[in-house]
Amino acid sequence: MSTTGSSWRPRLGVGTVDALVGLGVLLLWALAIVVLHEAGWRPFRSSIYWWSGGLLALAIALRRARPVLGFWLVAVATVVVFRTGLLTILQLGPLALATFSVIRSGRMTWLTAGLPAVLAAASHQYIGTMTGEVGTWVWRMVEADGSPTGWYWHLLNVWPGLDGTLVLLSDPSRLVQAEAIVLVAVALGHVVRRLDQTRAELEDRNAALVALQRAESERAVTAERNRIARDLHDVVAHHVTAIVVRSQAAVHVDEPGLARETLGWIAGEGKEALAATRSLVQVLREDSGAMSTTTASLDAVLERTADRVTSSELAVRLELPPELDPLGQELETAIALIAQEALTNVALHSRADEAVVALTVERADRARLVVSDAGPAAGSGVRRAGGNGLRHMTERAEALGGSLTAGPAGAGWRVVADLPVTTRRAP
Repeated sequence: MSTTGSSWRPRLGVGTVDALVGLGVLLLWALAIVVLHEAGWRPFRSSIYWWSGGLLALAIALRRARPVLGFWLVAVATVVVFRTGLLTILQLGPLALATFSVIRSGRMTWLTAGLPAVLAAASHQYIGTMTGEVGTWVWRMVEADGSPTGWYWHLLNVWPGLDGTLVLLSDPSRLVQAEAIVLVAVALGHVVRRLDQTRAELEDRNAALVALQRAESERAVTAERNRIARDLHDVVAHHVTAIVVRSQAAVHVDEPGLARETLGWIAGEGKEALAATRSLVQVLREDSGAMSTTTASLDAVLERTADRVTSSELAVRLELPPELDPLGQELETAIALIAQEALTNVALHSRADEAVVALTVERADRARLVVSDAGPAAGSGVRRAGGNGLRHMTERAEALGGSLTAGPAGAGWRVVADLPVTTRRAP
């Protein structure tokens, strides 16, 4: 097996990818600090920048694999590590990213993540508390100076006490700025989360539509395959059956004249079968829908079908309305092909002397075709109830919204097709 190409490459999980990206960010961040330091950059507290880079790398590494853990680690670290106040806007980057990631992941809501993030950002504004007499002395010095600005840098390293008497806060505008950044991260996380949900729903619906379309295509292919098989069966089986019946009748009759007549009839029937087959192939090539029998009237088509099946052993009697109005090409084709298939079954499976084809139009909206014989059945004495012929007749009837029943009628067989008359052809 070949190991070249994309199939050989290992697939990394999102957690591994994010961890590698976070490591890369940390290395680049450290390199930038070192380069700037060598260039003469001397910040007041360089540890703030180191912590900001480390927390940013942590937020990136955990943003998809463990977003909740990453959020709480960054939020707590923001409060503990940056207790000296907001010196640079970079301190808010890790908290904003962790907040955005955990809300987008859906592991925490915008409220449950937004409130701790807002409090963590507000903690930047708390500089420190001086306790006891030292606090009182510093407060007096501040009052004497008139402003805490002069004392600001001297109080940066004070750790918060529990019983302090002096609390120093930085510029309130910094508080507004910090909270604005955090709130924007909360809003973006919520909006992107909704967009992700909408996209996932659309992808699911699209997948369902694709599956439905594929199933519909398969059904259409199956229906077309069945139609081709049905039309091919109707064309070939009927003509071949008629030829076989006439040939068998001629074999048992020792009359040279009848044999020549039968051979002539078989030749004509073979030509007609060939022409019908070519017509069917042309229909399939042009994709013009179901096969039609002919442009002749329905009674003429039925008479031709009956004559084809009639032999010395089987007579066919037609019972048609005196005046048969046009019923529409689709309905007339179905009636002709159902009658043709039913008569073919009689010729193959019955020893009856006569078959009756009766067509009636009831209430001008229903047509009933009945093909029956008195029997008995040929062969084992049991008429075959299955096969392609019966299924094809049923499919043709149901395709027009009708129904077809077939079964024993005494010693014989009876096929009844009830079809709706929906469209009439102009006379």
